[in-house]
Amino acid sequence: MSMLGKRVVLFILTLAMFLGTAAIGQAEILPPHGQGQIGYEAVILCESLTLRQDRSTSSKAVKSLHYGDQIIVGEYGDGWAQCFTSDSEQDAAIGWVSMEYIIIDPAWYRTEEATPVYAWGNLSAPKVALLNKNKTFAILKDMGDWVIISLRGATGWIHKTEKDLLYVNPAAEEANPEEATAEEEANAEEAQEAEEAKAEEAQEAVEEETKAEEAQEAVEEEPEEEKTESTEAEEAKEEAEP
Repeated sequence: MSMLGKRVVLFILTLAMFLGTAAIGQAEILPPHGQGQIGYEAVILCESLTLRQDRSTSSKAVKSLHYGDQIIVGEYGDGWAQCFTSDSEQDAAIGWVSMEYIIIDPAWYRTEEATPVYAWGNLSAPKVALLNKNKTFAILKDMGDWVIISLRGATGWIHKTEKDLLYVNPAAEEANPEEATAEEEANAEEAQEAEEAKAEEAQEAVEEETKAEEAQEAVEEEPEEEKTESTEAEEAKEEAEP
């Protein structure tokens, strides 16, 4: 492959890596809802969970709950939680469920466009799902640059976007909107500078690779030039001899 061809390939690969990172789905991270009138919101994490009259697996079943159902948790402890199937005590079915299969008062991840889910916290990990736009999932754990969500009995990792990382608590923003706006602008500038730095590093890497290849080609050509000069000298000597 010619030097020009190699440069084109390196540039395309660099550009693809940069765009691939920037194309990760956008989303919105919502804070926990907090305590309501009768308790905290919770989400069922297993395919099926039995709501029972008392804190025992042998207690009479009240109702079957299913993956993704949202319930209200009143009191809880010793591995059991008292639950209401709606926020109205009069209309709700009431009972107890094992806390092992629910998450209480989680933060939420809401997609704003198609969002990939990875098997673990690495962009090179296999993608296990692609979330549709405007879907909301309970966050099991926040890992800094990543959030872990539940996928019907399994877990998936979502890489946070710059927008996710710059998330500002609405309560803090309302308390001092001017300060929050200034902080958002500063964070946005830092994010932009970081992206520009990444692009510059990628370009420098391409240039260094090109220089290394040129140096290698020059080294490979030197022996041929020396051999040509030596051959010419020998021929001249032979012609000079009688």
